[in-house]
Amino acid sequence: MPVIPRVPTGPGVRQPATPGRPGTATPGRPAARPARPPGPPAIPNIATRELPGLPQLPKLTPPPSWQDPNPPPPKPAPPPPPPPPSTDNANAVEVSGVVRVGNDILVIVKAPNEPTSRYIRVGQRIAGGQVLVKRVDFKSGADPVVVLEENGVEVAKAVGEKAPNVAQKPV
Repeated sequence: MPVIPRVPTGPGVRQPATPGRPGTATPGRPAARPARPPGPPAIPNIATRELPGLPQLPKLTPPPSWQDPNPPPPKPAPPPPPPPPSTDNANAVEVSGVVRVGNDILVIVKAPNEPTSRYIRVGQRIAGGQVLVKRVDFKSGADPVVVLEENGVEVAKAVGEKAPNVAQKPV
């Protein structure tokens, strides 16, 4: 069992304060008051002084414009325009005739790489879907002209016009 030391008692020995009770008073003496904290110190009244004037900054000349010793590389030349789209298949089409039956217009054509000619209507495609029969222009006193379109380029072919002798592309 632990040993608890004895607290000395007797005249002139003060007892420690018990929690919840202010300091114990000795008989015949009033209880001691806790000391007050000191108030803020007084600020001395000193006359204010002005700061001496600041000197003017010297006027600086602007620095000379800086130039990079390494000039930027020249801009590359724009690429050349692409070649015009090919119209070889439309140029190779042979138009044998134009027939009007009621409201329908039929065109007799022979497409390149096809063995025979055939009837087609305006709006249909030939030569493996690469050439569109766009319209037929009827001019008074002249043969009709069939307008074909390949790669967005129109090619006009008169009835009976033969295809030029050029190497044909396989379709």
